Amino acid sequence: MFFRSGWEANYARILNVLVAQNRIHRWEYEPDPFRFPLKYGPLSYTPDFKVWEVDGGTHYYVEIKGWMDEKSRLKHLRMAQFHPDVPIRIIGPAEYKSLQAEYSSQIERWEFYSSRYVAKRRVA
Repeated sequence: MFFRSGWEANYARILNVLVAQNRIHRWEYEPDPFRFPLKYGPLSYTPDFKVWEVDGGTHYYVEIKGWMDEKSRLKHLRMAQFHPDVPIRIIGPAEYKSLQAEYSSQIERWEFYSSRYVAKRRVA
């Protein structure tokens, strides 16, 4: 599967672990574009992941953000304006670093050098 960044690839690896542990039901990568009824600026937004809870019906979206530029910030503001009921969790650098500390030693092929946060793999 192709991902736009190593962070996204690593998050997909985490989601696979969570599925195996029956902590989530399933996930998809970039399945749903959301349109904005405007003529200028960002006209749509596609979150990185759609994740279904264990019940199989409840879902939320996850956006992996190494940095929040102006275009990304505007897309998130428009999501809040035009799609306020869509639950989106943003994983920024601090959250990603925490996930990396928790999961990197457990997951094969973890991509350490794909982010600004270079870490050394702990040997278990």
